[in-house]
Amino acid sequence: MKKEGLIILIALFALAFTFGCTMGGEKSNNTNTGNGYTLKVSPKNVISEGVITIDLRLKNIFDNDMNNVEASIKDIPSTFTGTEKVEGVTIVKGQEYPMIWSITAPSTDLKQSINPKVEVCFDYTTNFYFDTALVPRDKATEEVQVQSGYSNGPISVTQMGLDKIFLKEDGTGFITGSLDIKNNWQGHIQSINKITITPSGLTGGIKYASCGGDTVTTITPSTANCDILNNNLAIGDGLITTIKLSTTSGGSSISTERTNGEVDYTYCYDIPLGTITVCPVGQRC
Repeated sequence: MKKEGLIILIALFALAFTFGCTMGGEKSNNTNTGNGYTLKVSPKNVISEGVITIDLRLKNIFDNDMNNVEASIKDIPSTFTGTEKVEGVTIVKGQEYPMIWSITAPSTDLKQSINPKVEVCFDYTTNFYFDTALVPRDKATEEVQVQSGYSNGPISVTQMGLDKIFLKEDGTGFITGSLDIKNNWQGHIQSINKITITPSGLTGGIKYASCGGDTVTTITPSTANCDILNNNLAIGDGLITTIKLSTTSGGSSISTERTNGEVDYTYCYDIPLGTITVCPVGQRC
């Protein structure tokens, strides 16, 4: 009896373990937490004309607002209904916003599997700044401390070669460097809507290819020769602009001037929904 009881106990334990793993695995497969979102798709296997719920929670993990947020389901046959785009949403810093779809599968006599995704796009502004030291020639060997930075977002913005202007005896001088705008998140830059620099105490200009110039402080896709800013194949991973800064009023001692700026852009990324299977009525799915 003791031996039989032990066998029964082991069998029950194995059965409970199997059910526990199955249930836990199903939950794990249906829920996905990513960078800036939580997604739950339920069920992943559905009978013909069944309903699939897609529960997407987007969270703004950046410093500034995510504006004009749009989310749409891609790579799904038109026979599935309830896939309307969600648009016109603003998500402020730290806020989580729910987007929920109830999608009805089509009537089918054949088992079919799809691998759709949600494409998320939003407008964002990254602020940046950098210091430029005005250095008289006789102080060229002195150490100068300058600062630079940018707000947290999907891109980074860093200056290259713009930290010092060596002055002539009359106090004038200029420098040509660059601004490196780089995609550093999980999607791509769809378009750059505006790049602005605001030098303080200096004269400046921004240029990208034939777009902009030495005295142009703002460029947009509508600026002459700037339509490339709408070409996501060209600027999807970022771009490097040319910056020219000049001064006519440098003094006999080292001073520092700060340039502020911002990059307004549209950013897009994909969230995979995993495999969704639709089965005919009466067929095990």
